[in-house]
Amino acid sequence: MSTYLQSLAGGMLIGASAAILLLLNGRIAGVSGIVGRLAQGIGLTTNLAFVLGLLLGPLAYLLAFGGAYRQSHRDLAADYRRRPTRRLRLAHGIRLHQRAWRARSCTPVSAIHSSRCHLPVGRRARGHDCSRFRTMNRSIYQFAAALLSGIVFGFGLSLSGMLNPVRVQGFLDVFGYWDPSLAFVLGGAVIVAFFSVQVMKRMRHPAFDDSFHIPTNRKIDSLLVIGSALFGLGWGIGGFCPGPAVASLSLGIPQTVLFVVAMLVGMTLYDRVWSKRT
Repeated sequence: MSTYLQSLAGGMLIGASAAILLLLNGRIAGVSGIVGRLAQGIGLTTNLAFVLGLLLGPLAYLLAFGGAYRQSHRDLAADYRRRPTRRLRLAHGIRLHQRAWRARSCTPVSAIHSSRCHLPVGRRARGHDCSRFRTMNRSIYQFAAALLSGIVFGFGLSLSGMLNPVRVQGFLDVFGYWDPSLAFVLGGAVIVAFFSVQVMKRMRHPAFDDSFHIPTNRKIDSLLVIGSALFGLGWGIGGFCPGPAVASLSLGIPQTVLFVVAMLVGMTLYDRVWSKRT
């Protein structure tokens, strides 16, 4: 598979990851927001599941394409240290949920959405309150959906080569050795995400929640412009954005760890210092 086709396929997987999280849990697959909420202790279960999947995605890619973990680790680490013109080359069941025995007389839909179901007691069947099973099952389904979304996201990043900061910096080097592969990643992701949004508009609520949690603020203010500029500056210097940085932690590169730690420090400073002033 050529580099550009890999980039396109990886981008489509990233879009599919966003579609999974949107249509099942009603959430946006914004890695910086997910990591930020996780650092604040908000939505621990689903956000932690997504981050865990993001870490498992690159490892699943290495296993799927038969690459040895140690050799891929050496290749990526060496590529990071060497000159920026060298391209990275990565070497190419268990049930997630089993319904409780006492809830098996309810269908999956009724266990999530209904408030009453009938469970057999002895020889007679009588009404039984399923509210506790409804909450429990919904949490399990949301966890599984977030985990799956994270794995697909991390797998797509690995397939497209976006775990390599040199690839990103090559795309931003418009007047030098320009690498357009990131454009294929973005294009593939946008195409799939576009159709998922169209499906969302026809749904009353996501599969595992009561409503969609979509940002409603569309105002373009100074904070948005300054934040975008700072994001782009850090992206160009480090060659990482939050998604690839977190996913690269599974490869154990020290520079990636430093980037993620600095990112968390910046998020914490904003939440505890700057946001209170504004």
